[in-house]
Amino acid sequence: MRRLRDDPGAPPMTLVADEDRIPRVTGAGPGPRVTGPAADLPGWLTGRADGGALAVEPPGPLPTPPVWRS
Repeated sequence: MRRLRDDPGAPPMTLVADEDRIPRVTGAGPGPRVTGPAADLPGWLTGRADGGALAVEPPGPLPTPPVWRS
């Protein structure tokens, strides 16, 4: 998640893990709020999970994360 803060291709969104509730802003602005279990956020961001355990506010589809680069 830290890498997304500086990625100009990252969509604007605020990521919040259920376990610590710390908002992590990516892209240019807050965008939608994506919340869920800490283990599910990086899985979705890297394309290894579908994000089914995550919630979006305001309601709508999950933002499309940039293509994962190692």
